[in-house]
Amino acid sequence: MLAYYVAWHMRQVWRERMFVDEDQAAKLVLDPVVLAPGADAAMKKVLSLTLEEGSPVHSFLTSMALLSALCATLWHAGYMVWAKKSTGMMS
Repeated sequence: MLAYYVAWHMRQVWRERMFVDEDQAAKLVLDPVVLAPGADAAMKKVLSLTLEEGSPVHSFLTSMALLSALCATLWHAGYMVWAKKSTGMMS
């Protein structure tokens, strides 16, 4: 249950950096059964694959993959520094 909550919260926080519609007020007005047209801002992100600032847009899964790779790299780099310190190889 905690994992679902964490994933939901991360999707809410990263909403503007992913391929999702940021206009939450429009969801209250539209019929949930009828296919809604995409917002202009969301379609612009999908077609250009970039944000207005030029950084790439990701899905939730690619965001998590990038985050896990970053964490693994930082953990490995930190472990290497610790190993050098503990063996006296740091100058």
